[in-house]
Amino acid sequence: MPNRVDVRYPINTLISYHYFKKNDIADIASNGYRLIGDSGAFSAMTTGKPIELDAFGEWARKWHNDLAWVASLDVIGDQEATWNNFLRLRVDYGVDVIPTIHYGSSPSEIDKYVEMGVDYIGLGGMVPLKSEPQRLMRWTLSMFKYARDNYPQVRFHGWGITQKDLIMNLPWYSMDSTGWAYSFMLGRHTLWIPTEGRFIRFATDGKEAFKYGDLIREHYNVEPADIAVSNNANYKLTARVSARSYQLLENHLRKRFNISAPTYGVKPDAPNGPNIHLANGSKDVFTKYLVQEKVGSNV
Repeated sequence: MPNRVDVRYPINTLISYHYFKKNDIADIASNGYRLIGDSGAFSAMTTGKPIELDAFGEWARKWHNDLAWVASLDVIGDQEATWNNFLRLRVDYGVDVIPTIHYGSSPSEIDKYVEMGVDYIGLGGMVPLKSEPQRLMRWTLSMFKYARDNYPQVRFHGWGITQKDLIMNLPWYSMDSTGWAYSFMLGRHTLWIPTEGRFIRFATDGKEAFKYGDLIREHYNVEPADIAVSNNANYKLTARVSARSYQLLENHLRKRFNISAPTYGVKPDAPNGPNIHLANGSKDVFTKYLVQEKVGSNV
């Protein structure tokens, strides 16, 4: 009976200062992750607990050697404040943080970052418009075209990208998503099927998984019964299946785009992209569910 999910290590993952400021990042990374770090400013804003620049700067400086790269502290809706934070983190804390440009900004915002030697930029502020994919596509496309025509070396990270058209049709170097965790958080699987170039989606209601039994066995090496429901007993297996789904999608995108790594703010061994970073605010997900397994283990 199939019993091992073929997850590739290191797993591309994202952690934020907002959720992990008290944790040992080096210890988390040692479990088999290629971690990127951000402030978690959006999550902090929604909970009414804004991020303090100095505290974030100290965290970024402390752990930047254990992170593949660190995002700057952006201020949604205020590009000037975002720029000032970027400068302070570089100058005062010595970390080459990755800046973010927000939805609605002019593509010419790229100019000043390139003048500072930056060839890796995040595009953000799009989550509130996730129900308007055409608007998001027009703006992101304008950013990609401007970079292509003026700064072909620039690479982009898509913050919280969930729209299929944006994921599948634009040459991101990287992106992040919390959607992979819906299987064990919301009871809803979204699994990439590489032989068909599509997702299958089904609820963990004990029934729907069996509609896709052959595909689940072939691409995920588990029985549909093993992931037909989601509960405390199989969270680890469910999380690993979801991680593999995003890695299979990552493989598909790499074959299509094969984006070379930027030079600014990343480690010398940065892989080609696109890279999809799995985001979650729970330490347990990264220290229990997705930890690198020893050879011969069941999952």
